Amino acid sequence: MRKSDRLFQLTNILRRHQPLTAKQLAEKLIVSERTIYRYVDDLSISGIPVYCEPGVGYRLSEGFELPPLQLSPDELEALITGVSFTASLTGKSFAASARSLLSKIEAALPNGSRMMSSNEDRVVRVPASHRESAVYLLWGKIHSAIVARHWLNIDYHSLSEVVTTRTVYPLGLSPVRRKKLRNTASNG
Repeated sequence: MRKSDRLFQLTNILRRHQPLTAKQLAEKLIVSERTIYRYVDDLSISGIPVYCEPGVGYRLSEGFELPPLQLSPDELEALITGVSFTASLTGKSFAASARSLLSKIEAALPNGSRMMSSNEDRVVRVPASHRESAVYLLWGKIHSAIVARHWLNIDYHSLSEVVTTRTVYPLGLSPVRRKKLRNTASNG
């Protein structure tokens, strides 16, 4: 990792968790404490207001803000891919939010680093939207139940095709494909 990336990472760590000792910062960045001392000096010289309280740790001055987000091409591609998968595989409300987020990301980028306008122009291609799938249609309803902490009634189909209604308390959502199970029992 480039030194500038490490300095940026150090600044972000201090923005989220402060104060932190040189030892704690060294563990988070997987470098030596001596390297942290050099990094803090470099940050101070470049105008980042890092202060040390003896026996407490390093902190940034109150109200310090970093300039707008800068993403590497790989980070941008990972972000676009994740948001595109969300738009494709989750319910209507989440899909709309994901598409809105993609528009905001694109609008915030400098002109030279605009995203590819279509899925075909990207290296990682996201499958077409699954608006007709059962998971897509139920996602919003299940998500709302989780947020509201409500119980859900579901129909459960056993391997022997017996249908029962169950009441569940949903804890989370995960877009997974359901594989058809084969009956491997023999009649002999």
